[in-house]
Amino acid sequence: GRADESRVVCPFKGLAPFGPEDAEYFFGREQLLGELVARLVGARFLCVSGASGSGKSSLLRAGLLPALADGVIPGSVRWRQTVLRPGPHPLESLEAARGDSSTQEPLLLVVDQLEETFTLCDGEAERAAFVHELVAESRGERHASAVVAAIRADFIAHCAAYPELASLLSDGTVLVAPMTKAELESTIEGPAARTGLVVEAGLADALVAESLAEPGALPLLQSALLELWQRR
Repeated sequence: GRADESRVVCPFKGLAPFGPEDAEYFFGREQLLGELVARLVGARFLCVSGASGSGKSSLLRAGLLPALADGVIPGSVRWRQTVLRPGPHPLESLEAARGDSSTQEPLLLVVDQLEETFTLCDGEAERAAFVHELVAESRGERHASAVVAAIRADFIAHCAAYPELASLLSDGTVLVAPMTKAELESTIEGPAARTGLVVEAGLADALVAESLAEPGALPLLQSALLELWQRR
């Protein structure tokens, strides 16, 4: 039963991003998630950008994708969701992610860590071809109904070399700001309450204060919470 589950489920992720299976333990980004959903209504391209460690991947995987699967946008319950990371061969990654293009169901193409196009892919010809395909997808010229991408803020400038991609980014980017005090408290107390745990007020305050002082500290906060959970 639920009481047994509360003793064995760890609601904290350490250094790993939250995934769709962690949606019920994903707290603190409700306002930003609402903005993403509102921007995606009627749009074909959306980009999430922020500093390293700001929680972009988790926001998409544990926030946006489960919300869309639940039908937060009319019809989004029918979307086939596919997530890719560009890696060393982004064009191959894209082809694999597209899968069976003969199906009629709408496709949501999610590109996580778009910066890998610049950090891991060595061939300029392949990089340019990948960017071209991504732009074509976002225009509805291929298979996808919509494209959602996440990119580290310090790599936005690299996209300027590709005018069509730069144009998409300038129109469709949502910035992931550092979490507020209330949001950080929510990331600690929400998952704890879901699993029947109580976090001491003094401990929560100390963790929040440390996280506020350190930009990109979300993975460190999750690591601290995971360690505390293991020692509970």
